[in-house]
Amino acid sequence: MPNEITLPYHFTPRPYQLPLFKAIDTGIKRAIISYHRRGGKDLTCWNLMIKKAYEKTGNYYYIFPSYTQSRKSFWDNITEDGISFLDYCPKAIIKKRLDHEMKIFLTNGSIIQVVGSDKPDSLRGSNPIGVVLSEFAYQNPTIWLSILDPILEKNGGWAIFNSTPQGKNYFYTLFQHAQQHPKDWYSTIITIEDSKLINPASLKVKLSQGISQEMLDQEYYCSFDSGTLGSYFGRQMKVAKEEQRLTRVVYDPNFLVYTA
Repeated sequence: MPNEITLPYHFTPRPYQLPLFKAIDTGIKRAIISYHRRGGKDLTCWNLMIKKAYEKTGNYYYIFPSYTQSRKSFWDNITEDGISFLDYCPKAIIKKRLDHEMKIFLTNGSIIQVVGSDKPDSLRGSNPIGVVLSEFAYQNPTIWLSILDPILEKNGGWAIFNSTPQGKNYFYTLFQHAQQHPKDWYSTIITIEDSKLINPASLKVKLSQGISQEMLDQEYYCSFDSGTLGSYFGRQMKVAKEEQRLTRVVYDPNFLVYTA
C-alpha cells in the first residue's frame, strides 16, 4: 500500500498564514494578502496552489510580473530552509515536469504553470481554475481585468493576489474593495509586528545604511502611504495628510499653482 502524502508537503503554515488556507478551503474565491518582505507570501501561496491542484483537476497559473522574475525568484530558487520551491510538490504526485516551460503535470491531470505577466497575450484563451498573482502591485492590472477575471468569473475559479505595497495603485484599490466585501473576499495585512519574524531594532541598522524610512514603512510595515518611492514630495504629502493639512479649494487663476 503506497505511503500517504499530506499536503502541504514539508510546509507547516504559521498562525498568520493559516487563515488564507481556511478561506480558500471553505469556498472563498478571491483573496488578497500583503505580507511584509520575507514574510513567506509566495511560499504560502505556492503550497496552497499545490494542495488545491491535487484536490481538483484543472489548469493553475502562478503569475509573476515578468518571465525573468518567475524563473530566477521562484522556479530556480531555494528557500531559507534549503528547500527548492519545486520540492514542495512531492514527486509521488508529479507525472512529469517541463523545466523549459516551468510547467508541472500532476498525476490527477492538473497542470501547474509558472508564468510572467509581461506577455499577457500568452494567457488569452486559457482556462485556469486557480491563479496566484504574485507581487501584484508591480503588475499591469490589465492581466486581471481583461483576461483572468472574465475567465474565473465564468468557470467559478479562485484567485489570490499577494504583494508588498507600491503606493496607492491598483493593488491598493483592490485591497480596499476586498475589505468592503468580506463575504466574497479574504484580505489581510501582516507586518513584522504581526509575524515576529524580524526584530524591529534591525531596521535601525538599515536606516543607518541609507535606506529611507519610506522604504522601510512600505517593505516591513506594508504601508500604502509611502507613495511611489523617489517621487517628489511623497513623504511631505504623507505628513500633510496625517496632520490634516490637505483640503479642497476653489481654483483661482490669480494664484500660481506648483506641481511636481
